[in-house]
Amino acid sequence: MIFTYHILFRSILVIFTGVLFSCSSNLEEANKIVDDNNQLGEVSENVTLYFSDNGKSKIKLEAPILKKITILEEGEKNTKTSSLTCPNGMLVTFFDSLGNIESKLYSNFGRLMSEDQFLLVRDSVVFTNPKNEKLETELLNIYFNKDSITTPEKVKITTEEGVIIGEGLTSNTAFSKYTLHKISDSHYNFKDPEKEE
Repeated sequence: MIFTYHILFRSILVIFTGVLFSCSSNLEEANKIVDDNNQLGEVSENVTLYFSDNGKSKIKLEAPILKKITILEEGEKNTKTSSLTCPNGMLVTFFDSLGNIESKLYSNFGRLMSEDQFLLVRDSVVFTNPKNEKLETELLNIYFNKDSITTPEKVKITTEEGVIIGEGLTSNTAFSKYTLHKISDSHYNFKDPEKEE
């Protein structure tokens, strides 16, 4: 799943299932964040974001809390970089070109860097695909422009045939093709074809 993330980011559709820039005092105070590092912040609750490419949804991100941080960089050309942080967990759904669910990703923390086309997820990460394969780890680095997912951490992959444990993984963003590194343990249930007849 390779797509131009800048186009995708510009064509973002935002649907809020709860309160955006709520009138509650906590969110009002959080939305006024301006510190000495030229950082501007906004906080939203119960957010659902749809990222699309050429009018087709590619990613749906759901989070109970979403923080948008914009850093103003002064110089010859004043530039802005921004990130979206989900400090209380996130659920990301990936879609294929036909709009079918390709995979789902859950983590307790996530940060999306728009300019770098990069998503970092960590803490109880669970990634599943339609083949009933489940990846569990503590950290994933997702590079949208490279259609690549990597981690140096311990990884557990559960399939219908069994479980494989290793250290380090590379995958495509759909988690449909992957390579597990430094395999340390595996438990597979092999079916006897003669018994199935």
